[in-house]
Amino acid sequence: MRCAIIVLIASVFLASDAQASEPRGFVSQIDGQFRGCAHGRLYPLTTPQKVLRCQESKTYTQFMPYIVVTGNDRLAIEDEIYNASVINGDSMKTNINDEFNGCDYGKRYVLDNDLILECKSYKYSYSYRPQAVLVTDGIKTVAIIGGDEYEVSLFRRN
Repeated sequence: MRCAIIVLIASVFLASDAQASEPRGFVSQIDGQFRGCAHGRLYPLTTPQKVLRCQESKTYTQFMPYIVVTGNDRLAIEDEIYNASVINGDSMKTNINDEFNGCDYGKRYVLDNDLILECKSYKYSYSYRPQAVLVTDGIKTVAIIGGDEYEVSLFRRN
């Protein structure tokens, strides 16, 4: 039933948006819990080398919702329309290999995949060995840890 609704939504928007830019009609899923768009935030998709970038803030909660690109920086996430786009990028999941005490500019954490995560923002949080979802668009790299987004840099461990 959900797939039929997605196909119906896609066909309605594609038929009404003749000026849409590519990848019009692209269908994917947000990889993990989605709590709505935050302006400028990157979200991992299940499609390799593609990420979602929001251009507006809007709340919506669902686990792994489907998205359909309708063009002109618009897409449908389930039954809601968002100003957002699917862009080239990448994401990966790993864990911080010890305690996570939030970010402070320059603070470093070792990841299970032997990368070093260096914080470029500040926000306090605490957890032990949390999952870190790393998302990049080639310019900006963020780590999503415990649902919070942190701007970071990544380095190879020597």
